[in-house]
Amino acid sequence: MNRTLRKKRTSTAALLFAAASGLGFLAPATAAHAAAPDPVYWSFSNNTYYPNQCLTGGKKNSQGTSSVFMATCTGSYYQKWDWRGEDPTNPSFLELQNKATGLCLATDYKSDDYNAVWASTCEWRPGMRFRYVFNDDMPNSGGELMSDFTHPPYGDYSELRPAASGAVYNGLPDFAWNGTF
Repeated sequence: MNRTLRKKRTSTAALLFAAASGLGFLAPATAAHAAAPDPVYWSFSNNTYYPNQCLTGGKKNSQGTSSVFMATCTGSYYQKWDWRGEDPTNPSFLELQNKATGLCLATDYKSDDYNAVWASTCEWRPGMRFRYVFNDDMPNSGGELMSDFTHPPYGDYSELRPAASGAVYNGLPDFAWNGTF
């Protein structure tokens, strides 16, 4: 076989190997390549006090945050929330990420009542850990949508609650949330 033909065959074989590797045909199957499960999106309404009103994330502003408020339930992506993350300090609380904006629910610790609620970049910091607990004792009332206050200054947890204005605060107990997915 002449030298030119051998060189062409070697180059062609190398090119095919590189292409197959790049497409993943020759890569071993690993956990890193396993598909992540699809998110399960939740909607939260507070029908006891505000019929057909759902927790809604606003459009992202120039600071990269958004408002959170109650609005008529439409099923839009702004009303869909996904539980995400894993908090090693308190595994029963997770981040709650909005499907439309990719931002996570957040609150502050300025008082033990009427704390602001908004959506911000998802990160593990105080005020960004939440959970939903259905009240078996009061099946017609719904459940609690709580934030973790185990991190200083207040300790324990506090519930989200809507106001007549449509604003959402974090503070005194509200057992009327209905979480559905």
